[in-house]
Amino acid sequence: MFLIEKGLSRRVALIERRLASSNITPEARERLKALLAALNERIKRLRDQINEQCEDYAQPPEQPQNPGSVSNRGLIQRGCYSQSPVMFPIPEGTFPKGYAAADFDNDGDTDVIGVSQSGGLATIARNNAQGMFDLSMLFKDGEDPGIGANDHPNNTAAGDLDGDGDLDLVVASNHTISILMNRHSQGGRDFDPAPINLVTGNFGVTSMAVADLNGDGKEDIVFKSYGRRVDGRWVSPVGVLINRSSADQIVFSEAALIGRSLPVNSVRSVISLGNVLGNAAPDIILPVAASSGSDGPAFLAVFENRGDGTFKEPIRVPVGVFLPAQGIAVDLNQDGLNEIVIVDRVSGMVRVLAKRLGSFVALRPIFQSDRNYAASMLISGDVNRDGFPDIVIASDNGWGSPRNNMPVVLYGNGTLELSSPEQVELGDPFDPAARYSSPNHARNISLSDLNGDDAPDTLMLDWFNAVLAAKNQCIG
Repeated sequence: MFLIEKGLSRRVALIERRLASSNITPEARERLKALLAALNERIKRLRDQINEQCEDYAQPPEQPQNPGSVSNRGLIQRGCYSQSPVMFPIPEGTFPKGYAAADFDNDGDTDVIGVSQSGGLATIARNNAQGMFDLSMLFKDGEDPGIGANDHPNNTAAGDLDGDGDLDLVVASNHTISILMNRHSQGGRDFDPAPINLVTGNFGVTSMAVADLNGDGKEDIVFKSYGRRVDGRWVSPVGVLINRSSADQIVFSEAALIGRSLPVNSVRSVISLGNVLGNAAPDIILPVAASSGSDGPAFLAVFENRGDGTFKEPIRVPVGVFLPAQGIAVDLNQDGLNEIVIVDRVSGMVRVLAKRLGSFVALRPIFQSDRNYAASMLISGDVNRDGFPDIVIASDNGWGSPRNNMPVVLYGNGTLELSSPEQVELGDPFDPAARYSSPNHARNISLSDLNGDDAPDTLMLDWFNAVLAAKNQCIG
């Protein structure tokens, strides 16, 4: 719940920065004010619930049998997904190789948009406020832009790129990044069918992240590229696209390509953003796989943000795993400093990188499956709503044991030692009463409140274009 409130507050801050700008039309200003009022009202409700929880924590807690395994703020509720899964029935349709879960129509509910690999067809599942979804094509017949058609769309994100209060859609593919402008607040259609294609320096995109990199209130984009030969050598640089948009048009700078000296990267590793170097600006966290050549063992390349959206040469952080899939910034022990949590694609091992005397040190593993649990990515959120960040790991076992293909939750307790894992039982999204026994190759995972109870539910996209969901059953 604390992290949900933090995310809403971040969006409020972006809107307030936009309202402070003189480069905004009166109509856009009124729309932003209305959205700001709605967001502040939801934040107020969340804070009231948090205050009620704090009153409960003020009562003397029961003494746990193992004090080192639970929070000293009271008993932690676990098993948020351990009962028979309660599914959100997202109807069958042309579903995606990538999806974005966000409130696209500003009605306070989380919707889901996906882009399919076949023809780039865009599909939207609109939330009706009860966690039930109505599926439709995003565009009318003949209007679909075919985003990345025959170009393998592989990553989708949402962000208010033009500062009008509506979340736009960002789609990465093998050769470009495309943006669809959300026109919801302007009446009529939701999205403009003409995609805006960004200049990525002739590099395809395997992974991307969206955040305000230079503090101007506009969300920028970073991406990890496919490797290709340049001047006789293979390179796979990181691209930085700075947002220069106004209220009526989306404009980005041409990609600044950095990290050209790094080894050619794993196609399936995931780029992340987070403040890990203490500079109050998002840094870039890029996993680099182990190499049999002279580049040596695996590491994280951490690019320090100078605060203006430009980055220093990367710091190489040893990770102690063979094939890091992703590293994310999380303040596990709530000391005001983010640690980096990494997961290994081969073994599913999870490690914490903590800052010690100015350098990151890999601590002992906090999770390693005994069932050959491979992993593709991870995400943080307060799953059991105790005020501490938890970690959710996405599976990547392909056609292995079905039990090895389920997401895993590691519950935080305010220390650098997370609890024993809980496996998330996913159900068939087209049959809420059935378990979905064998998801394959997770392509995306996210935490979103789908039914308005302020508890983050788990969504996962698998190899067969199925969007799977599991209801969070932890009460606040």
